[in-house]
Amino acid sequence: MQTGHTIMNKQKLWTSATLSLLTVACLSSNFFAPSFAQDMVWRTCQQNGLRLLGEGNLPLAEQNLKEAVKEAEKLVPQDERLLASLKALQEVYKAESKQSDAAALDKRIALLQAKYPNFSLSNEPQAVSGMQTSPSFPQESAPSNSASNGSAANAQPPLTPMTDLQSLNSGPTNSAARSNESSIAQYPNQPGLSTGRQLEEARHLEGHISWVDSVTFSPDGRRALSAGSDGTVRLWDLDSGRQIFVLQGHDGDVNCAVFSPDGKRALSGGDDKSVRLWDLETGKLLRQLDGHANIVSSVAFSPDGNRALSGSYDQSVRLWDLTSGTQIRRFDGHTSPVESVAISPDGTKGLSGSDDKSVRVWDLQNGTELHRFNGHTGYVLSCAFSPDGKYALSAGRDLAICMWDIQSGQLAHRLEGHSDWVLAVSFLQDNRRAISGSLDKTIRLWDLQSGKELAHYDGLIWGIWGMGFSPNGQQALTGSDDKSIRLWNLR
Repeated sequence: MQTGHTIMNKQKLWTSATLSLLTVACLSSNFFAPSFAQDMVWRTCQQNGLRLLGEGNLPLAEQNLKEAVKEAEKLVPQDERLLASLKALQEVYKAESKQSDAAALDKRIALLQAKYPNFSLSNEPQAVSGMQTSPSFPQESAPSNSASNGSAANAQPPLTPMTDLQSLNSGPTNSAARSNESSIAQYPNQPGLSTGRQLEEARHLEGHISWVDSVTFSPDGRRALSAGSDGTVRLWDLDSGRQIFVLQGHDGDVNCAVFSPDGKRALSGGDDKSVRLWDLETGKLLRQLDGHANIVSSVAFSPDGNRALSGSYDQSVRLWDLTSGTQIRRFDGHTSPVESVAISPDGTKGLSGSDDKSVRVWDLQNGTELHRFNGHTGYVLSCAFSPDGKYALSAGRDLAICMWDIQSGQLAHRLEGHSDWVLAVSFLQDNRRAISGSLDKTIRLWDLQSGKELAHYDGLIWGIWGMGFSPNGQQALTGSDDKSIRLWNLR
């Protein structure tokens, strides 16, 4: 971001802001949050503020951290995030020599400091040979089992050292090793098995006037759908980069959009609690499905294109008849917002991932819950069925990707390697590999027979909100808070 302000000496900024950068960086991946969407708004403002502070861009750092404070104040109940934002903002004020503004925050910080004693100045890290060690914070408690059969789950990974300012601004590093209490084998990465490669940006698509929340490829991989907080769904030609249609109708943010199996229609879900069906040949709205009591976070077509599954922050999953526009069935059981849904290739099962850390398999015919997978220790943000319908993948805030055996209900593999939240995961059509993308700015390719990482691709930009993969696994789409969509080649 270009500004006319003079960049201050980074060493002085590092000296004054070391504690806040370390503590906030730790908190950014270890707090409880009421929902992924709310959390991501706070997280983006907070981390952008920290990045700008590290660069010496104090006016914009102040602006972003003020927004982070506002977002933290909206949360019920308020938690350590408000304290983290106030402390970071205070450091900016001090760097700007705004001593009165900095002092005005002292009382609020002191009150919150008393409420959260583990966020303490006594935990200030000491510099040793250029390395700062992160203070400890309470971890999320692990679930009592790793699948519906009651086997134990992995513990939440400990915090790890931060080595420099860049690592603080890009997120925490991954733990070198994690305890495994599960009787199911784990497959950590081994040196020499994974190949690092650089992503190649193939196209830059612009048109949205606000953050892009969701991106997806058409079944043939030649077009894309994007959904954004500007209330629109947009259809793109990836060969030319041309915007084909702007689909308008949602009242508020659009959180998700997907193609029908034949690529001729689209489903979208938004903050207005509705699911909408669109004709992609005319750009017209075909049907609006109402029934959810909170924002719609995820939608999926059935293989025949006649039904839809939707997940919502009202904690429910719903099955719809797209011909009549009526609700066929409602699935209840999740105790927190539902973030992701999918339908099996044979159309008989539904899959849902939630902020309650569980993944559930539903019988779409009779509405019963077939399995409840409890192997995650954080929000589940993405889930998918394998092309043969025998397995499922899930991923999210705990950095891990879990592969589940649908028939037995057991954990088949736990794939580890990402160092920040995993936003998207998908099977490749060969049924033997999977691909994932993360806020750690990498895309990773996995061997599902061995559970090992085959390759990782570096070079994603900061501020990604949505991610999708082409059917052949050779390209990726990302949508970000800079209002743009990027097409990446995976070479």
